[in-house]
Amino acid sequence: MVVTTDALLQRGLGMVHRQVSRMLPSHLFFNYCLALPRFYGGNGRMPRFSSDPRATLNDIIFHRMIRNEWSVLQQASIDKEFAKELATAKAPQVKVPMTESVLHLKRSTTVADVADWLRPFLGHKLVVKPTHSFGAILYLDDTISMRDLAQFVRYAKRNFFHARREAQYRNLEKKLIVEQNLAPDQRIKDYKFACSDGYVLHGRLDVDRFTPQHRRALFTVPDFNIIPVRCGGLDFPEHIERPPHLEQMIEIAAQLSRGFDFVRIDLYDTPQGVYFGEFTFTPSAGACSYSDEAIAIAMATRLKMLAPSCSELQRPPSAEQVPEHGIEPLAAGGSGDQAAFLHLKKSTFAEAS
Repeated sequence: MVVTTDALLQRGLGMVHRQVSRMLPSHLFFNYCLALPRFYGGNGRMPRFSSDPRATLNDIIFHRMIRNEWSVLQQASIDKEFAKELATAKAPQVKVPMTESVLHLKRSTTVADVADWLRPFLGHKLVVKPTHSFGAILYLDDTISMRDLAQFVRYAKRNFFHARREAQYRNLEKKLIVEQNLAPDQRIKDYKFACSDGYVLHGRLDVDRFTPQHRRALFTVPDFNIIPVRCGGLDFPEHIERPPHLEQMIEIAAQLSRGFDFVRIDLYDTPQGVYFGEFTFTPSAGACSYSDEAIAIAMATRLKMLAPSCSELQRPPSAEQVPEHGIEPLAAGGSGDQAAFLHLKKSTFAEAS
């Protein structure tokens, strides 16, 4: 009974939080206050300034996400439809899941409308998910009840900015995308690389996501040594093997991160090759706990050395100070022509006021 009461309480507080968030404008003060409960819940403390020597990677993420300083390209990059186009331009060797169809969501879009749109794809090895948020996915070769679909549509029609105050999501167009299912058994190993403008800081392995068996481990690059820290309260996987395409994934992550002071590049290592997942600028909204804070501080220190913009009091590093991640720096212009994509989304993403 205690668990049920706690769950109902958390659900009620979440509803109140979303309602308040919908009413308040995007402003640094409001964003700070509304993002604070989740940060405190994950870290057990108040945020530290990015310039604080004790600042962790979570502190940097928190202060980045509550500001309205995201470029048009950064906002476009987290649109799951557009991100695949950008990824293949920046790193032609990466594969992307095939897009089958895209539905633009409107206020008037009903569950029946979505059901009619999905009908031709049912029974196939495909998935459907929002392009403007994460955490919701339906496998179209499974049985999908109308109740599950209704819940999915309600979630997809929300403005994801209101949930965590990650300002880069504020102006995203709401869409659903049907694309290739890379994991027919609904289990796939995710490899996530924290990067700064062409340098790979460290990697993360997630196995059995969206299941009770979800496990996670951080690792160094390029040698794939497991970092002795639990991330997000999850246990280490029972079996950890070096991925067959690790070197290629590191190179791809470096290429995709060029031009971004901090970004997490999500990739999948499959028998068919390396597939792109998404660009993530504020992982877990800065609320992913670390069992050893000293390691999280070391991560932040290295990031601030590479990207002074992540700490306003840091000076640009000298060439001798820049750490290497194990691959040669990419040649100038090797990241693809970003400017060619700006016109595609300028009408969609209004600059935050």
